[in-house]
Amino acid sequence: MSPSQEKDLELYTLRQKPKSSTSWRTLKACGFVLGGYVLAQLDYRPLFDSAKLGVSERCFTDNRNAQSLWRLSQIPGSEARAVGDVRWHKCENVDDPKVECGSIVVPLDYFNASAGTATIAIAKYKADPELRRGSVFVNPGGPGGPGTLSATRAGKILADTRIGPHYDIVGFDPRGIGATTPKVQCFESLAAMDQFYRNTVFELGYTQPPNTVISSSESDPNMQFARQRAFDDIVSQQRQALALFETQAKLCAKNMPNGGSDLNYMGTASVVRDIAFMTDVLDGHDAKINYWGISYGSVLGATLFNMLPDRIGKGMIEAVANPVVWVEWHSYRWMDNFILDADEAYHWFLNSCAKAGETRCALAKGNTSAAVIEERIETFMEELYENPMPSVNSVVPAYLTAGTVRSKLYDAMQQPSTWPLFASILEEAMRGDPTRYLNRVLPNSSPDRLNYAELARYAVTCIDSLPYNKSNPSTFPTPESIARGIVARVNNASKYFGGSTGLTDVDGGCQFWPVDGVERYAGPWNKTLANPVVVVSSTVDPITPLASAKFINDQLGDSSRLITVNAPGHGVPFPSLCQFRASLAYFSNGTLPKDGLSCETEYGAFEEPDEAYTVMSESDREVVESGAELAKFLQSAF
Repeated sequence: MSPSQEKDLELYTLRQKPKSSTSWRTLKACGFVLGGYVLAQLDYRPLFDSAKLGVSERCFTDNRNAQSLWRLSQIPGSEARAVGDVRWHKCENVDDPKVECGSIVVPLDYFNASAGTATIAIAKYKADPELRRGSVFVNPGGPGGPGTLSATRAGKILADTRIGPHYDIVGFDPRGIGATTPKVQCFESLAAMDQFYRNTVFELGYTQPPNTVISSSESDPNMQFARQRAFDDIVSQQRQALALFETQAKLCAKNMPNGGSDLNYMGTASVVRDIAFMTDVLDGHDAKINYWGISYGSVLGATLFNMLPDRIGKGMIEAVANPVVWVEWHSYRWMDNFILDADEAYHWFLNSCAKAGETRCALAKGNTSAAVIEERIETFMEELYENPMPSVNSVVPAYLTAGTVRSKLYDAMQQPSTWPLFASILEEAMRGDPTRYLNRVLPNSSPDRLNYAELARYAVTCIDSLPYNKSNPSTFPTPESIARGIVARVNNASKYFGGSTGLTDVDGGCQFWPVDGVERYAGPWNKTLANPVVVVSSTVDPITPLASAKFINDQLGDSSRLITVNAPGHGVPFPSLCQFRASLAYFSNGTLPKDGLSCETEYGAFEEPDEAYTVMSESDREVVESGAELAKFLQSAF
């Protein structure tokens, strides 16, 4: 081990060396188990017995065993790497000299040295050396997307609109994802996964039958029959979904080493410890942790803030999911909360389309009203429910269902900047050509396709969410109980999307997941932080409602400030100079926005930016253009 590695190693061991040199060598081997990540940083009770995980006396008495624990995760063709080892290299297909890629070796289990190591893929957009104050770790959402792209593709625009020039912007592929190892690999290939999903509810979307909404004609026998038919249809879909969930979970146990044991280490709490570890290595021992995250990144951020409150430097989360829902509900129920603002977003879409007229919104045929546009869409879906539409020109022969239309309609509500294109594609389908609509959901063989690390989403959500008593399957949700919940969701939360909740976040099935994880953080969420953080939300977010941002802001009290941006969509899909200035002032100068600051966007749905540009300075226009580019990047990452 080199002198520099020896120095790094000491950062993860006990504060003082014992008198015995033999004992000290042993502690150097086992030290990361007892370092800042267990004693100094662990200010809550872990949800497991660390003694059962092998943090035992033997680690300290068998020096040969202890030394072996520092040996690497074996990478074919490379030598052993010590915990804390960082290596940088030029990024593939990236010419910007400010961008570097690399990897860092971390403990696989911060409570059990014998578990081995993980190698985290990292990338950074470098601050100028004379301006650099440290690192900001960023997460673009998911979970499942490779975070390194936040630095390699979006580093400059994050600096321009959010973080400023003083920090290295560090993106990383969280555990199980992208180039990080170990990784989730349940299917033999991406093609095998596509084939498994072919023509199922996971590919085509859940269908919300036309009569799921309970109306005033409750006593009409015909309506009772129609509602029973709708309920039976939902039950049938859930039977299929549960079989799919169980099969793919068993594939993980079958195809991953040791029955998928590596999946134990992929929960959000483990990623928080990785961020702390990487901060120590890159910025110095006990340096303050700086963070920016959006969507799932808000869950990671809220967990980071509350697990390690004394280490928080600068922190900002956007498009905020409710962390209590995330950890205290089973994941199949999350949409009951996530979808609370979806109908309002849909009305925004319909009204904006009608206002824009047929020249900008293809659905506004004859410059009609929002109500007429809504009726046309609903009628189209009702017709598809009875008679799906064949498609011979899509990437593979297929058929368009009511579930596919409604699911992608919901997904589109998250991305208002795409509304003009989506409206055109939906209008084509309504006129009899479903090709482009189906091509948005069917298997895509493009080499640039983002592979969301297979089932990495479940590797995170099934550790984070409320655990099941797997020894008692009678407690598992049934197709009928799930169907009753869906009917309630349609009638109480979202009449448009309660039964067709999109194709990007298909959660559930954790009762079948092959592991339970070694650690999960379940609150509290009201810690006093070393430094205040900022919470940002659009006013009408169809999947992370404004109420969630207000909740975490209220929980953190004086440790948080809230910014809202008057816009629909997931995150803030349109540029807002008000928001950008507040973000840049916070990261650059520590200036806190007024709590509850309300911002407007520079332009909105179905609007061209050119008119807004005419009244802007050149510097403001550059920032706005960067903001629009960042929004497009984030839409691909959620």
